Amino acid sequence: MFDNILNSLIYLISFIFMLGIIVLIHEAGHFVVAKHFKVYCPEFSIGMGPVLISKQIGETKYSLRLLPIGGFVAIAGEDDEEININVPKERTLNGLKTWKQISVMLAGVFMNFVLAFVVFLLIINIQGKVAVDSKDLTISEVVADSPAAIAGLVPGDKINKVSYASENYKITNMDDFTKAINFNPKEEAKITIERDGKDKIISLKPKYDKKREGYVVGIGQKPTIKKVNFFESIPYAFDQVVDNTKLVFESLNRLIHGHNLDQLAGPVGIFKLTGKVAKAGLVSWLTLLAVLSVNIGIFNLIPIPILDGGRVVIALIERLIGRPLNEKLVNTLMYIGMGALLLLLAFATFNDLTKMF
Repeated sequence: MFDNILNSLIYLISFIFMLGIIVLIHEAGHFVVAKHFKVYCPEFSIGMGPVLISKQIGETKYSLRLLPIGGFVAIAGEDDEEININVPKERTLNGLKTWKQISVMLAGVFMNFVLAFVVFLLIINIQGKVAVDSKDLTISEVVADSPAAIAGLVPGDKINKVSYASENYKITNMDDFTKAINFNPKEEAKITIERDGKDKIISLKPKYDKKREGYVVGIGQKPTIKKVNFFESIPYAFDQVVDNTKLVFESLNRLIHGHNLDQLAGPVGIFKLTGKVAKAGLVSWLTLLAVLSVNIGIFNLIPIPILDGGRVVIALIERLIGRPLNEKLVNTLMYIGMGALLLLLAFATFNDLTKMF
C-alpha cells in the first residue's frame, strides 16, 4: 500500500515538474521577444494559482505562484481587456508589424526546440558517447520464442523491406524498421530479407509485451558506439531534434488519415510514462523531457486559433485583407478550436484508460 502511494507521488511530481519546465520555457520565449519589441507585459509568472511572492521590476511584475505547473506571460493586445486599458496601440501585440507579431507568437515554439536541443546535448555529454546510425541491416540477435524466432528469422539475415496490405517501407537503417513496426503494431508484416545472397519473404506479427507495455518483434543489432567530446556532440544533438521532429510530423500525418488513433496518448498516459522514466533514471527522464518538448512545440503549430499556429494564420489573414478580422468571428473560431482540443483530449484520455483497464 505504502509503495503504491510512494510510486503515485513520484509519478505526480515527475509529471508536474516535466510539463512545468516545458510550459515555462515556452512562455519565456513569448515574453523575451515581446519585451524586445517593447510590448507591454504587466506580469510574468512562474507557476499558476495564488501568488506566493512577487517583485515589480520596471513595468513587469515577476510572480511565483502556488501551483508548479508551468507559468504564463500577460501580453497587452491579447484577450484580457483589463491589460489593454490605457496602453498605446504600438505597445500592444496587435500594434506590431505582422512579422513582429509572428515572431512573438512563434517564440514559444522556438524555445521548445531549443530546450530539446540543450537536453539532448546534456544527455550525450552525460554518457560521453553516441550510437552511430548504422547502414548495416544485418540481424545480430533473435530472441528465443519471440515473433521473429517463430517466423524463422535468424542472425545474419539482412532486412531490405517491410510491407503491409496498405503500405510499403524501404528500410535503410534499423530506425526505419522500428518505425514501420511501431506504425503498424497489430498488423502482419511481410519482411523481405536477404539470406545467403537470395531474397526471402517472411511473415511476422508483433506480440504485445506487458512488461514493456508495447509491441515487440524480438530482433537486435549491435549498435556502433562512438565516444564524443562536447563539440563533437553538438551535431548529434541537433540530429536528435531533427529526427524527433520528422517522427512527430509523420505521426500527425498518419493520425489525420485515421491510422494509429489507438496509440494517441493523453495526460493520463503521459503521467504514467513520466513516472516510469523517473524510476528508470535521469537519462531516461531527460530523454522524455526533450521528446515531449518537441511534441508540444509542434502541437502548438497546428493552425487552430487558440494555439500559436492558429494565431499566426489569423495575423497573416489580417495582413492580407488589410484590416483586423471581426472580433466575434475570431472569438467563434477560438471556441471552435477549444472544442476541438477538448474532444481530442477526451479521446486521448479514453485511449489511456482503455490501456489501463
